[in-house]
Amino acid sequence: MKLLFMCLATYLTSCLAQEEVLKGVAAAMSSVLSSNDPSICIKENGHICHSLDERDPWLQIDIGSECVISEVHIYNRLSPEMPEGDCGYRLLCDDTACRPTACPACSNSTLGVSCGFVVTVGNTPCTHKDEANSCLQNSECFRGDVSTPEVDIRNRLINVQCREKLIGRYITIALPGPLRTINLFRVEARGFCGLAKDVYVINKELSAVTATLTGVDERITGVDEEIIGVEAQINDTNIKVEDNKDDIRNISELVLKERENQADLVLKIFSNLTNLAELIHKEREKQADFASEITANLTKIAGESGKMESKINKVIADIGRFDFVVLEIKDQMHELNENNKDLEDNVIDIVSENNALRQQNKQILEQLSSLQTNFSMLVAMIEEMKKPCVCEEKHGCRP
Repeated sequence: MKLLFMCLATYLTSCLAQEEVLKGVAAAMSSVLSSNDPSICIKENGHICHSLDERDPWLQIDIGSECVISEVHIYNRLSPEMPEGDCGYRLLCDDTACRPTACPACSNSTLGVSCGFVVTVGNTPCTHKDEANSCLQNSECFRGDVSTPEVDIRNRLINVQCREKLIGRYITIALPGPLRTINLFRVEARGFCGLAKDVYVINKELSAVTATLTGVDERITGVDEEIIGVEAQINDTNIKVEDNKDDIRNISELVLKERENQADLVLKIFSNLTNLAELIHKEREKQADFASEITANLTKIAGESGKMESKINKVIADIGRFDFVVLEIKDQMHELNENNKDLEDNVIDIVSENNALRQQNKQILEQLSSLQTNFSMLVAMIEEMKKPCVCEEKHGCRP
């Protein structure tokens, strides 16, 4: 559904966004020289709008409604008797002299640059000289000076392209620095308004929302991978516990009490593993519900774009909660690993005791074997003593 809305918005934008020349319906300027008022710069009558020599002058053109602006066309002042550009150089330099050599005299400005000119687009009007910095908070379209290739003062038409399409009603041209003068024939723009602008705005907002949702999806995927890692650790722990149980079954009855203690520890581990499995199951169900909620919200995104921000905040809060749960799972896994380590140490002690008992048993068997040999010799001697005596004439009786 998300991809469908994006494709539809892109298609409507490409169909409706046919750019055209946008002319001003009103104009304002920081100051006016004689009768050369700013309204002249929205007409085609061969005259110029002209400001006083001042610091940071500006000219603002009102195109009547909020539109998408891609280019601004500046018709600069030229003088036939001075083909180098004459007072057209005022667009780049201060007014120390109306000639090209005046350009090096530019100095710093409160607008952040010296010399050149700045073009902005936005919805904040300039109504007074003191508000120049305020209205220049509109989005910057273009910034040019003597080193900018697009700006050739010898040409009547200076066509500047915005770095990106901007939305606004007012086009402002400001000349930063002291002793600056505006003297222009006309200012126009190129772009589109009305329904095409609305579709463009929706498409831009959808792109931002899509980028945010993509980040959310990636975060959820990361949480799933962490849960899989936790499950793998649980499986490894189960295998180790089973191996330890097999070792415990082979320990002799002499260490029965220790085996009982180890059995209690194993039961505790199984209980913790069961709790972990239930917790993971619940979290997966919550993730499934969360994914269903996102799908439902996407079906309403075209008509409810104003509500999308709060839903995204809820998603981010849920992710924070998932992170907290994962941390709890990791803490429990750490405790299980510590318990398992204790279990392994106890098994090692039991095996050591069993080996000692076997050694003692071996020594007892060796002693029993020695006693049995001595006993056999004693029996043989007794049997020999029981035999009757045989008498001889010379030696008497003998056995």
